[in-house]
Amino acid sequence: IYRMKRSRFQLQKKDTIVLTLLITCIIGSVYVWVNYYQSIQRGWYILQKPFITKTIQCSSDAPSFMYQLMRQAVTQQKSMSNQLAYVSPQGSFYHCESGWDDGFRGKMRLTEDSRFIYASVSKIVTSMMVLDLINQNKIKLDQKLVDIIDIPPPKDERINKITVAMLLQHSAGFDRMKTYTPMLTMGKKPWCPTQIAYLSDVKLDFDPDTQYQYSNVGYCLLGAIVEKTTGLPFREAVEKKYNIGNRNIKFINSEFLADEIQY
Repeated sequence: IYRMKRSRFQLQKKDTIVLTLLITCIIGSVYVWVNYYQSIQRGWYILQKPFITKTIQCSSDAPSFMYQLMRQAVTQQKSMSNQLAYVSPQGSFYHCESGWDDGFRGKMRLTEDSRFIYASVSKIVTSMMVLDLINQNKIKLDQKLVDIIDIPPPKDERINKITVAMLLQHSAGFDRMKTYTPMLTMGKKPWCPTQIAYLSDVKLDFDPDTQYQYSNVGYCLLGAIVEKTTGLPFREAVEKKYNIGNRNIKFINSEFLADEIQY
């Protein structure tokens, strides 16, 4: 009768503990990387700040508060590339800039002529268009969304409660942290603003008018309200109202322009 020798590879208690900790670290690292990728990426901004601060430049005789605001944008808001413009009550124009057109420590310093993509700043234009329609009594703040745009009866009945004011105030029930913004999905046609009827299949993330959650979808729907009320495509309505083309401002589709600064 032969007795088998105990394998030298048999896990000991301390090995089990080490292996468990290793697996936990791997799973934890993957979770943090997937869910907090942007925060990790921006972690080294602490090392970038001194270099960026040195690039701040203002036009001659610019008020001191402008330089202070630029420092706050870099150090507190963690914004590398910035433009700041100010027109005084006397009509004098001043400007400040920081960063580079072509990324951190690039070859081209940012100037007053550098082109920025407006991104969410465009919400200001959208809200101005909506408020102008309200002032013309063409729509009302407390008017229901479903009374302005045409969609099938929504599966989530809470959509029937959404008003123009809720959309303006980011309290309509859309939470971009829970439901991914369709307009930001690359290579896929979003349902807003081209297929508004799809809204009837959407499930809200919270009851309307119960909390504030920043929403791109809400402002896309406000753009649809502008189109429905004016009878014009959103871009044409904005151009007709504000003549943005004469200000060297233009709409883009999905691609960045060649002369836009890098994020």
